[in-house]
Amino acid sequence: REHRVRSTERCWLKCRTAGELDTTRLVDGVAGSTAIFKHRGVPPTSSFTAQRRVSIRFVMDLSGSMYTFNRIDGRKTRLLETALLFIESLNGLEAEYEYSMVGHSGSGPEAEELIQWGEPPVAATDKLQLLRRMAAHTQFCHSGDQTYEATTLAISAAAGRHNSDERFVFVVSDADLERYNKSPAEWNRILGSNPSVRAYAVLIASNEAEAERIRQAMDPGRGHVCTDTALLAATFERILESSVAM
Repeated sequence: REHRVRSTERCWLKCRTAGELDTTRLVDGVAGSTAIFKHRGVPPTSSFTAQRRVSIRFVMDLSGSMYTFNRIDGRKTRLLETALLFIESLNGLEAEYEYSMVGHSGSGPEAEELIQWGEPPVAATDKLQLLRRMAAHTQFCHSGDQTYEATTLAISAAAGRHNSDERFVFVVSDADLERYNKSPAEWNRILGSNPSVRAYAVLIASNEAEAERIRQAMDPGRGHVCTDTALLAATFERILESSVAM
């Protein structure tokens, strides 16, 4: 009932060809897109917005390798850009989406509870503080890898969102698994372990060879390699749209 009421509230309608400039889509404008404006209004009624509530758990890799190798391939910078992309992409869509975000490292599978369910950062200062916290963790955390443990906990947390019709987990990783003798097949098994949760691996390191090996060891569509931050938005959107269509 609360969701039906909220779905009729005025909110920012994005990807419009007229209205107020959406600063989060400036890159799209440079690339030639005209749908870079937003305006306030009531969300259009559809089978998706009227009936669905989507819960998403973001799992961010805050391991020491992010800090160590950032000077080589910029992976920590890409990680922070990815986190901000997720936050900005869901801004104004609170009636349909709720999300949380955790960070894992050798210090633990949920070493940082970055965003609680339904409490996204709104002010620019809060977003900046979140990114600084993530960056600091990569520098001072213990060595080790907790990717699989973090994935298991995230799927369990998403499955517990009983008010949702759709549940997603996105695990962002630098694909540095061989160093810890981690099997991609095992990760694939964990990602598909709960049929009520659609879980995906997003591999962002510049080590494309290993990232591709991981992706190929997974079920089709389960793993995604994004070494270019500019491709992340399209990847994220494609995953959600394909899942909604199912």
